[in-house]
Amino acid sequence: MNDSNTREKAVKLTRYFKALPSSFNTLALLVVLGVAFGFAGELLIVGKSDFFSLLFGASAGLFLVTVPAVLAAFTTALFKRQLSFRRMVFLSFACAFVYSIFYLLAGVVSALGIPVLGGSLGFIIVGYGFVFVLWWFIGKIVFGLRYSSFLFASVQALYNLAFLLAAVVLLKPVFVGDVGVVDPASLLVKIYFSSLVFLAAAYAIFWLVNAPMKRNFGVSSVDAVSFFLAQWLRQSKDLESLFESVGQDVVTIVDVAAFKAKGQLKALFVVPHVHFGPFGNLGGSDYPKLISRLLEDKLGAPVFVFHGTATHDFNPTFSADAKKIAFASEKALERVVFRKAVGSLEFEKNGTSRVHCIRFNDSALFGLSRAPRTTEDIDFSLGLALKNKALSLGLKRAVVIDAHNAETGEIVYVESGDPIGFEYSDAMEKILSSKSNNNAVKLGVSVDNLSGLGKECGVGENGLRAAVFSVQNKSYAVLLFDANGITPAFRRELLDAVKERTGVGVCEVYTTDTHSINTVSSVLNPLGSSRKQELTDAAVKAVLNAFKNSSEVEAGVESERVKINVFGVNQSSELIGTVNSIVAIMRLLVPLVLIGSVLLVLWGITRL
Repeated sequence: MNDSNTREKAVKLTRYFKALPSSFNTLALLVVLGVAFGFAGELLIVGKSDFFSLLFGASAGLFLVTVPAVLAAFTTALFKRQLSFRRMVFLSFACAFVYSIFYLLAGVVSALGIPVLGGSLGFIIVGYGFVFVLWWFIGKIVFGLRYSSFLFASVQALYNLAFLLAAVVLLKPVFVGDVGVVDPASLLVKIYFSSLVFLAAAYAIFWLVNAPMKRNFGVSSVDAVSFFLAQWLRQSKDLESLFESVGQDVVTIVDVAAFKAKGQLKALFVVPHVHFGPFGNLGGSDYPKLISRLLEDKLGAPVFVFHGTATHDFNPTFSADAKKIAFASEKALERVVFRKAVGSLEFEKNGTSRVHCIRFNDSALFGLSRAPRTTEDIDFSLGLALKNKALSLGLKRAVVIDAHNAETGEIVYVESGDPIGFEYSDAMEKILSSKSNNNAVKLGVSVDNLSGLGKECGVGENGLRAAVFSVQNKSYAVLLFDANGITPAFRRELLDAVKERTGVGVCEVYTTDTHSINTVSSVLNPLGSSRKQELTDAAVKAVLNAFKNSSEVEAGVESERVKINVFGVNQSSELIGTVNSIVAIMRLLVPLVLIGSVLLVLWGITRL
């Protein structure tokens, strides 16, 4: 399997990361589950369907399933602040559903008179052990309860045991036939025996999962998953400590284009050739916001942080390294030689690729896009080659920007040797084959943090920054959204609306490719999924405001190298191979371990 297919499959998995329902809705589901469980017991096991039998069944179901689950959720929610009732009641519902299946299975076995090892009650005990280890697993891996996860899981086990014993006494036959005299102490021993067997099986699985990752990277797979979920749920940065152990140092480039009006800095374009990932607040995910705020606090002018040519191989390992990018930008700015900006706006298409070029003096900014086709990340070496191509054609300074403005669901990188790279190169060559018109360049800028929208509609904290360039009778609007792509359909709607309502000649959407917004439902969260009209109105307003403060500018471009720790291309490939080996092992061994655990529990309870 190639890396691209593996990345795409990994991305698709994150679509299952959905927001939990409200506490009220989950409580309602628990009530429905209890009633449905009771009805099923009466109809399928007891064989009665009259009103009073069903009423008794519903009451028994609520008593056996719903009430202990709600009590367990309330009790465990008192453990720690991160164990919110919303999460705990959903966990209770999921495990109650699993427990109900085992309980009904026990009833069916009893009703049909099928002789099984451990008797019908044995299935309930197996179900208890299985649910116990689910609670323990969630507590340890998801909620990070390393030392109290056993106690955490014991809470629901004790509630379920208490209500089972009460039901046996008060609500016979409780859907499992005549279980005789039940000794509470004996039942408790059997339940904890079942729990410990499944716990031992879980540790065996953990050992198998950890072995390949420990061998190749020196880190625990279980810790990595736990830290990942801690970030997803609580914005923890613990995962960065694991990134450090597998990271590597690279030297990359930060390009800056600076614009002055009346002696004051009007805007700074910053193009760091790193990738703004992997997700949440980890690594470089928040860099557009962090870099712009660090620089704006010092410079007092809007800072536009664009997506440079870099793939996930250039994901920084530390969010704190945003300071290195900001410092490199300042160093580059100090060397900028400002001259009155004269030039032209030029646009070229070649094959499926387009290049938008802002030329001034001996420099140029190139925006690359294939929209509406997938416009994903461009490899750093290819971006460097495109930059050098522009320099070989007469420019002294060139900045290459990936517009990243068409999210179709595909994960397609433009890497060295890709025909798309040659399309971009030929389009740039065609632009630079003609002389610039050398007319005065005007620039207007506008900033809208879009604070009323937020991550749910795909907007990061840096919001929207608009820049309008004007040269003679041509105008070009740059709409830079702090987002991870935009759907092709919404991009088209947005551009049409902006051009119609503002009169700008050419307009293009750029996104930062920030992965800070990829914790809402999955790692694909492009603009255009919701609140389109509000985004459109904001873009129109931003362009109109930029037109209002448009003025002739002085401009200059500089670059600075920066050393930064990234996850790295070698580590990415090795990680993919390691994960594949883990999955292959788990497919075979996990079912065998679980089946063996069930048989051991059924055998063991006959000896206790």
